[in-house]
Amino acid sequence: MAQLLREGLTAPDPLQLGIVAEADGRLLDADGNPQPGLYGIGSPLRGNLWECTAMPEIRGAANRLAQTLTASGDTPGRQAVSQA
Repeated sequence: MAQLLREGLTAPDPLQLGIVAEADGRLLDADGNPQPGLYGIGSPLRGNLWECTAMPEIRGAANRLAQTLTASGDTPGRQAVSQA
């Protein structure tokens, strides 16, 4: 997290409780731009998504994020399969 902040890939939220993100969890950089492939869930987002720290909310956020990543093809380790 410290490195993401140092490199400007994310920024502290206005209340200094965590980092800034869109409603879907996509992290915003220091200029407020969404960062492709960088998402957060849970307590790091509590500054702008206060209701994100209880297990039911984290479970729901993880499910939505998994669906988003699967639909976008942005899943780690996923490799294209070529057809011969």
